Amino acid sequence: MEVADKGADERSLVPYALAEPLACVVHGVYEKVDVKPGDVVVVSGPGIIGQLCAKAFRLRGAHVILSGIEVDREKLEFAKAIGNADVVVTNTADLEEVLKAISLGGADITCDCAGVVPSLDTCLKVIKPMGTHLQMGLFGGKVPFRLDGIFDREVTYIPANSSTVSSWKITLELLAQKKLDLSPYVSMKVGLDEWKSAFDAVIGKKVYKALIMPNGVVGD
Repeated sequence: MEVADKGADERSLVPYALAEPLACVVHGVYEKVDVKPGDVVVVSGPGIIGQLCAKAFRLRGAHVILSGIEVDREKLEFAKAIGNADVVVTNTADLEEVLKAISLGGADITCDCAGVVPSLDTCLKVIKPMGTHLQMGLFGGKVPFRLDGIFDREVTYIPANSSTVSSWKITLELLAQKKLDLSPYVSMKVGLDEWKSAFDAVIGKKVYKALIMPNGVVGD
């Protein structure tokens, strides 16, 4: 791809190490749903995909509320501190109160990035009639869910699976233009000989992403 070659000498390993999950997010937020400036968007699940979705929605001009549960408080505060969300909440009651103050009828768009039923339930509880739901999280099995929740409000349910050639083009353009700073998500960098500590940290959810540098840790 032509865009992949521009400015190659200036690249840092850090942002491009997260290009793949960003391309998946771009496919959903930029290609699958119509986002209008000022739309109120609820993103549920503050993991790396949720963080990137929240940031991408804000880049498209939306007012973003990032929702999680109490154990997510540190991730939610992190998201707000780096400008990924306008508001963060840790429970459905607070989410509903925030929405009452800023949007008539609920969220224009909801986005589940957790891939668990309570997260999807929350999204469909706060979405406005005829709103759009973007499903980014993968459930990984049968889902005991009341489908009439989609029917009741005539919600447009849109799944986004993986990335596309066109989403990669948009992703690389966003990175080349420095519209997205992915470096805050790489909270650990180690040399190849320390690979196990990186895996252990990610599995133990002590870091967002760990970057293994084959030639040793170097400055950004």
